Amino acid sequence: MQQLLSVLNRIYHAKILVIGDVILDNYIYGDVARISPEAPVPVVNVTNRISMLGGAGNVVCNISALGASPVIVSLSGKDDGAQKISKMLADIDCRSYGMGSSSTRQTSIKSRVVARGQQLMRLDEESVQQLSSQEEDRLKAALNLELQKNKVVVLSDYKKGVLSPALVHHCIELSKSLGIKSIVDPKGHDFSCYSNADIATPNVNELRLATNKPVETDAQIVEASRHLISTYNIDTILVTRGERGMTLVTQTTVNHIQTNALEVFDVSGAGDTVVAMLACCCAIDEVTILEAATLANIAAGAVVGKLGTASVSVREIEEFIISGQGKSANQAFYDFEEATNKVSEWHQQGKIVGFTNGCFDILHPGHISLLKKAKSLCDKLIVGINTDESVARLKGPERPINSVNDRAQVISEMQSVDLVVTFHQDTPLELIRAFKPKVLIKGADYTADQVVGAKETIRNGGAVHLVDLVEGVSSSDTIKTIRAQSNT
Repeated sequence: MQQLLSVLNRIYHAKILVIGDVILDNYIYGDVARISPEAPVPVVNVTNRISMLGGAGNVVCNISALGASPVIVSLSGKDDGAQKISKMLADIDCRSYGMGSSSTRQTSIKSRVVARGQQLMRLDEESVQQLSSQEEDRLKAALNLELQKNKVVVLSDYKKGVLSPALVHHCIELSKSLGIKSIVDPKGHDFSCYSNADIATPNVNELRLATNKPVETDAQIVEASRHLISTYNIDTILVTRGERGMTLVTQTTVNHIQTNALEVFDVSGAGDTVVAMLACCCAIDEVTILEAATLANIAAGAVVGKLGTASVSVREIEEFIISGQGKSANQAFYDFEEATNKVSEWHQQGKIVGFTNGCFDILHPGHISLLKKAKSLCDKLIVGINTDESVARLKGPERPINSVNDRAQVISEMQSVDLVVTFHQDTPLELIRAFKPKVLIKGADYTADQVVGAKETIRNGGAVHLVDLVEGVSSSDTIKTIRAQSNT
């Protein structure tokens, strides 16, 4: 475990060049309550639209999320889709070559309609065609310029036309001459263009298509993988096997790696996450291929718990490792940006998000009762905690007794709590506006009109619940009792 954590701490040194097909992934979210009178199809009331980097773009997005430095070489049309992609690449500090440079092709766009956590349909807009000789030469020139500046090159092939056989051959051979490791995320049944690559990462179906061999059992997976190794002179095959984890095969070794997924919402882009983590690890000195594959497997287990072509951070992967894929100390304690991203994922998954708040200075039965009752009203419970400065303004200069980090860590350990975030204002109104909870929970010592954020929650279609408190207990009373006894 410590060795894996050590590798994660060095990922920010990694420099990765990615070449392949960049896709714009659009997600249209909504609610379904009826069937159309015009045809037997669901009517989706659109509530949100999100655009993400897909294909090779998702690989660089994952690399960036891990703290490493990606560069991408690709080709897209001169259209609005390319402009959106270029902006998103700039937002993650990824330099790019070839985006918006082709006047003869359309940027690949995939639009998915999602309701209640389920994809209803997908719309594809694209033109798939061979590169012109001029386009191929431009991409080769970009490779020649950038390849020697990086430790690893990833060939992310989505069969949209960017990775022509000649360009793939040029990239692999040039990387070998420079001592740079090449990782191929393949597509299709013909792997001949990937010959001499260092690592290939087919899924089970791709392995079956490429070898025309059965791939049902562990032994069959190994046999098919070694067929690829011997036929195309590929050093290592990492087969992604969904809920069955991964199998890492070389000419002389085999390792079966069990899955780490806790809950699967969407497998879109999981292969991109695997490739990104594998590339980052391979770009670091003294990391074995088994360690790299193990971390890639953990990253895949984390990302399939999110909707859409998502990415994971080093922190999330550390939590998986430390906790043995369970809830770990401090796992629920997030800063505002991380919390906002997590809550957005829950909303996309159709979870009922609840929110409550307090100082929680000295934990007592009343707090525990409140949080248990709050959790019973929602799928995911957020707890907002006042910072030390905020508590001092509300309770006086001698409070709090416990620091905000200590208070947040204690609350985050409770099974009823899914996310803890702190706020420095006197009220949590900013958090409530950002998180848009469906359920706002406070103690019955308040009235509905006194609850901060009640109007905003109701306006967003949510509800306010006042729960009964345990009588006779409070942090203030506990502190008074302790001070009284200390003076006797």
